[in-house]
Amino acid sequence: MSDYTSKVLKRAEVERDEKWREASTFAAELTFQNNWKVRIIPPWAGAMARFVVSKGDNRVSVYFDTDDRLGIMGKRPYYEIYPAPDGDTARYYPEEADQMMTAIRRSLNRKSK
Repeated sequence: MSDYTSKVLKRAEVERDEKWREASTFAAELTFQNNWKVRIIPPWAGAMARFVVSKGDNRVSVYFDTDDRLGIMGKRPYYEIYPAPDGDTARYYPEEADQMMTAIRRSLNRKSK
């Protein structure tokens, strides 16, 4: 078996074990503002998805955890953003996506230090 085939099979096993297809149905549809830049980054440390939103010098990191591996949200899928407008982290369930996007906007609009 080639190295490439081996990697594909390992990835397929992770996708199956993590139930990525099922988990993707929990993700909210997000609407980004025109002046935001979004960079998709690898989903390390148990997150299903990660991305960084930036505007000017400000950045907000976002991850989507479908199995509550990284937080304390009661075994429900959720998003975490950092920094939240107060400088800490904030967590949102998928049905709270509008509130999360407002928090991201507020964080991106804060004055750079």
